[in-house]
Amino acid sequence: MIAISVVLGVVLVALGMLTPPSVAAQGASTFAIEGEVSNGTRDAPAPRSATIQLVAFTDSSIEGTWDSTVDESSRYRFDSVPLIQGVSYVVGVDYSGATYAESLAAVPEGGIAVRDLKVYESVQVDPGVLFEQSAIVVSGVDPANRAVTMLEIHSVVNPTDRTFIPSAAGPGGPAGLLVFGLPANAFALTPELGLDVSRMVQIDRGFASLGPVVPGRNEIAFYYQFPYSSAEFLFQRTIRYPVESFRVLAPVPGPSLASGELSSVSSADIAGRQYQTLTGGPYPAGTVVNVMLRDLPATGATADAAPWWSIAGAGVAVGVALALIAWGGRRARPAAPALPEISGAAVERIVALDLKWASGAIEEAAYHTEREELLDAAVREAVPASEPAPRE
Repeated sequence: MIAISVVLGVVLVALGMLTPPSVAAQGASTFAIEGEVSNGTRDAPAPRSATIQLVAFTDSSIEGTWDSTVDESSRYRFDSVPLIQGVSYVVGVDYSGATYAESLAAVPEGGIAVRDLKVYESVQVDPGVLFEQSAIVVSGVDPANRAVTMLEIHSVVNPTDRTFIPSAAGPGGPAGLLVFGLPANAFALTPELGLDVSRMVQIDRGFASLGPVVPGRNEIAFYYQFPYSSAEFLFQRTIRYPVESFRVLAPVPGPSLASGELSSVSSADIAGRQYQTLTGGPYPAGTVVNVMLRDLPATGATADAAPWWSIAGAGVAVGVALALIAWGGRRARPAAPALPEISGAAVERIVALDLKWASGAIEEAAYHTEREELLDAAVREAVPASEPAPRE
């Protein structure tokens, strides 16, 4: 099951506003899609008569939409779907306040693609959300405007078999929100993964996401900026949910990091880039972590052709942080599994591919295909967390 991205969310919302397409000429190649719809919540019945939605889309347009219905045996089928070159296909269903969707990795010409869907019952009170891993990366510094850009990536785990539907007006009150803190005077908040800007609300010293949190692991990532006025800045974070592993990273050369709560580890060489890393955890909710950023560049600072604050581009930072935090693709994991630890070699292969894509050396379709293959291979080779692996 994949967490709905911002783009995919827009595609699925648009389904109700579009009519069936006339995108294929008579005699054009077609294929069929079928699958089973199950309920992952214990003892809950499988959905019946639910509407299944199929979307064909590109980065810039929706090329087609189709509807089907779940039958009495909890199955669905689409026949004679036009095979449109250069598009992606996604099949999804709305259930109990959340959207569940799966992409089609391969579309067989004239054949049948099989894609099962799993839905869950929902709750509006925090079911015990925890953060398996959190990574905060210094992504860049603008010395002219004295602003630091930070990237945060969190592996948010819903350990139950019910989807958490945050709601500001729900019965959970404050416990009905998924909350993220930000530094004072933070600005330019930008969702990157797992967040829908239409479901984000501002709160005191941060923001809350009202997007569904499905059972298992969910990836959430976002950028923001904050101002600094001297060569040092105290970054303070109050842990709002239990977190197993907490990391702060900065490129080398770059601002130095120091913390009384986190331990410093040797700089990691990832795809030819050095990163200073502070790490700690597990931490209970309410823990305060302080990190001092030092050696921030002054206004008008000059350096060689490639100063460190111009190197850590957004695409590179995303790739590095995703790999370091051992992301398992864009799919939510089953509830309460033994989560794998990705090997260093697998991390470097993923990051190298991300850097290749960020530089424009690989087409987007080929990039996504190859990255999914690398991630799947990394997970297959990984050592489950229940089996301790040697640490460097």
